[in-house]
Amino acid sequence: MKTIPLNSNPIQSEVVREFVRKRIDFPLTNDQWLVIDEAMGKYWNNRKKGSWICDGDNALFIFEHCCRQKLLISYKRVLEITCQIWVYLEMKGRLLEN
Repeated sequence: MKTIPLNSNPIQSEVVREFVRKRIDFPLTNDQWLVIDEAMGKYWNNRKKGSWICDGDNALFIFEHCCRQKLLISYKRVLEITCQIWVYLEMKGRLLEN
């Protein structure tokens, strides 16, 4: 679990994973999720409160992390997974609108 700077409640990775799996039309293995989740945590935890965040920047960060970890997954799929993670976070009140 990770702590988000904008909210002190932890994020349950398993819940996010299941949310994402239900909203994408391709398989997402547990091994893929673990690498993506690790990268998402690094991305999020390196942002300061009030930072601007965009899907493309986040997806590229995660995709590059996947490449370094030798995880074969397309950028297009990483972008879709990332978008769904942001949908979940927004639904749970983890993002602030400017």
